[in-house]
Amino acid sequence: MHRLDDLVPMGEAAKVRGVSMEKILAYATTAKQTYTQVIPVVACQDESQILEIMGLCGTARALTYNKLGSLQGWGLNWKKADKIVRTIMTPEQIGLPSKLWEWAVNDTIKAITAQQEAAKVFIIREIYGKTSDKSERKRLLELLKTDPRADPWLHRIFRKQYQRGHTFVRNQIVYQNNGYKCKRLTRNTVELQVAGLNRGKRVSLKLKCRHVLKGQIRLIQNGQGRLEVHTIRTKAIPAVEKPVKTIGLDKGYTEAFYLSTGETVGEGLGELLSRKSLRHGRTNRNRYRLFQHAQRTPAKLETIKFNNLGYKVKSKRLAQEKATIKNLIRTDLRRAINEPTQIFAEDLTSPIVNKTQAKVINRKLNQWMKGENCPNSPTLCNSDLVR
Repeated sequence: MHRLDDLVPMGEAAKVRGVSMEKILAYATTAKQTYTQVIPVVACQDESQILEIMGLCGTARALTYNKLGSLQGWGLNWKKADKIVRTIMTPEQIGLPSKLWEWAVNDTIKAITAQQEAAKVFIIREIYGKTSDKSERKRLLELLKTDPRADPWLHRIFRKQYQRGHTFVRNQIVYQNNGYKCKRLTRNTVELQVAGLNRGKRVSLKLKCRHVLKGQIRLIQNGQGRLEVHTIRTKAIPAVEKPVKTIGLDKGYTEAFYLSTGETVGEGLGELLSRKSLRHGRTNRNRYRLFQHAQRTPAKLETIKFNNLGYKVKSKRLAQEKATIKNLIRTDLRRAINEPTQIFAEDLTSPIVNKTQAKVINRKLNQWMKGENCPNSPTLCNSDLVR
């Protein structure tokens, strides 16, 4: 049980004495989940200008990755990236407003930083596996932060785990708060006015959304050629109760999970995954053959692309298959676990070194790990009384 003074700042406890302790504890123990909301664009005033800005922002992204995507950007503060990239090219040279350039560069250097942090996990694991001497570990960790090239062994591991990257993103624009205005039109629509190429003139977009946007947003052209806005939102998740029982959970392929109680969850999953994987591979092979045929006959290229190489039907069928697999697993899992439970599961996310399989097997296993079976337990933990 938390004390009231621990839940609120010093001096503020007296102001909330009239509030029931149950409400305060419920607020204090409620967690928050961050997620990305995808908002479709219903109408755009000047789509050609938006697409032009996306291409120019892609130039800024490419320059940032080419300049800072390797050792030169290791441990660099993201606020210093813009000045370094401007030594190669300035936004005035390509006709892009300075703020749009700066936001694109900052977004790219943050992606590079995330890539560096992911590589550090494996490098630190290698350091702890190499030696048990605390002073040697401390020395290598300090070099990892400052100069990984100073030690030959560390430099070799660094080059193995962190390889320079490139970006080919040409379909998005990042806007901060001062780069757009948003106002409500109706109950289900809002108007978004974003900065364009000309100073003082904004481009108006109509969104199908129920709330006014705030914070950083991302204007994206998806694979189907439609515009959409991505924004970060948070939602409250009620705290789960104390577990009343403990079970073990083993992930399988023919079935989703096998519980320590002897129950099987998601029986028949392997058949669905195999059927989906084989159909997906067969469809992509046929599409590739058709695309090569279109390349050899330029007169039919646009017709084949428009009629035979679209993504609308393909994406719809893929979404249906994923929904079927998701429904199969979650229905059985919620039927088997219907009270606060502590779950022990095997971690299969670490790669197996020097383990090669056939392409068909790798494709099936990738679908298995990247699909609904891998994150299902924590997802259910956040939405139900399971942890």
